[in-house]
Parts: sequence; C-alpha cells; structure tokens
Amino acid sequence: MKRLSLLTLIFAVLTLAFILIVIFLRIAFPLYPLVSYQDVFGVLPPLVFIPIYWLLFKYAAGTEETSLGQEIAFMVLAAVWVEGLGIHLSSNSIDNLIEALARNQVINIKATDIYHLTYFFDERLSHYMMHIGMLGLTALLVYHEWRNPAGLATTWWAAILAGIIYGFLISASSLKDRR
Repeated sequence: MKRLSLLTLIFAVLTLAFILIVIFLRIAFPLYPLVSYQDVFGVLPPLVFIPIYWLLFKYAAGTEETSLGQEIAFMVLAAVWVEGLGIHLSSNSIDNLIEALARNQVINIKATDIYHLTYFFDERLSHYMMHIGMLGLTALLVYHEWRNPAGLATTWWAAILAGIIYGFLISASSLKDRR
C-alpha cells in the first residue's frame, strides 16, 4: 500500500506550509486587532496534525494491533505538543504586544519581570514542549514501525522527499531556537 508513503509526504509538506505561512501572517486580525492572523492560524496545527500523526501510527501497524503502552505514549506526547503550542500561542501574542508597545513608545516594560516571564514561556518552555512532543511522536512512529513492520510497499521518492523536508524543518527550527 503506497498510502503510508504518500501520507508521510503530505505530512511533511503540510508541516512546511504551516511553518512558512505563519511567518507572513503578522497582520492585525480585524475582528480583534490585539491578535494577528498568525495567532488565529496558530490554533489549526493540532486539528490538522494530530489526526495525521494518528493515521501514520495506525497505518504503520498494518494488521498488527498497537499496544496500550504505545497508544498511551502517543496520547501523552500529543498532549505535551498541544500544551506547548497553547502556551506558545498565548505568550507569543503577549510578547508581540509588549514589543509593539515599546516600539511605538507607548510603554516599555521590556526590563520588567512581566516581560522576562512572558519571554520564558514564549521562547523557552513552549518550544521545548513542542519539540519534545513532535520529536517524541516522530520517534514513536519510527519505533512502532521498527518493532511491528507493516510490510507495506514503499514509494521511495515520496518517503525520501518527506524525510528531507521534515529533517530540514526540524534542524532549522532547532537552530532558530538556539539564538
């Protein structure tokens, strides 16, 4: 079944699209100008990716049943990723507002504990949680397939392209987070 290889490629391309699109969406959202389109769009990834991760997890099992332990690991890792994303969305919005207020010389609280705490949640804790969740889910998928090979035919060009895209994104986002 070539579905797994193509689903993997779709997953990688969607990951690329979601990461690239949010870069260009720092435009005020007209229904509530304190948030941006980036903030609004940011709620979609769990709704898109958790089902795709689950389909990859289930397809990789082939006819084998997944173990309860692996399913619990999947749920915990998905929860860590979603919670990290939720923390990131809210703290990133607050951080953007703080920086815009300082830039427009309205009020500058960048030297306060409020800013430092917001920055910690935005750029440290949330990113660690998101990366642990994403990499954990990826590792779980690899482990699951390694332990219970589905025995499906692989569309190699799709699998290789997906690996290159996803590997580049993970590497690039890890480098970005080190600054």
